[in-house]
Amino acid sequence: MKYLISLLILLSLGVAVFIYQSHNKINAEPHFVGAGECQSCHQVHHTSFKQTLHPVIFQAITSSDQIQGDFDTPNALVNFKKDEIEFVVGSKWEQVYMRLIDGEYYPFTAKWMITTQKWVPYKVHTWMKTPASKNVMGVIRRAIIKMITVLASMA
Repeated sequence: MKYLISLLILLSLGVAVFIYQSHNKINAEPHFVGAGECQSCHQVHHTSFKQTLHPVIFQAITSSDQIQGDFDTPNALVNFKKDEIEFVVGSKWEQVYMRLIDGEYYPFTAKWMITTQKWVPYKVHTWMKTPASKNVMGVIRRAIIKMITVLASMA
């Protein structure tokens, strides 16, 4: 039994290392690859994903029509211009606007609440600490660490 548990731990570590290494390039060179890039390795998740609002959550701006925020009425919270927005996150309840700085996606400090048609502050003091691509790798790393911890406690 102890041999089986040790074998499972080694196998799990191998899988964790593979997952980390195969996704680590995301953190090394952050860029938006789109859902199609994930489909080849994650078919089941991709199929499920396509049936939700997630495919339209993070979008590169190709038309100003994607931006729903009110840029015609002056607002003290809005310290950026519509033409500075490179990416939009959200399309139904709220929109967070983002730009690319040194290869990282950062949010602007105001977001548009679609349902109430109002601007609200967004990460005003922490926007530089929350790049979008780092958050994705952080989730993957935490999942791997949790899996290793659980398996090690079983030994």
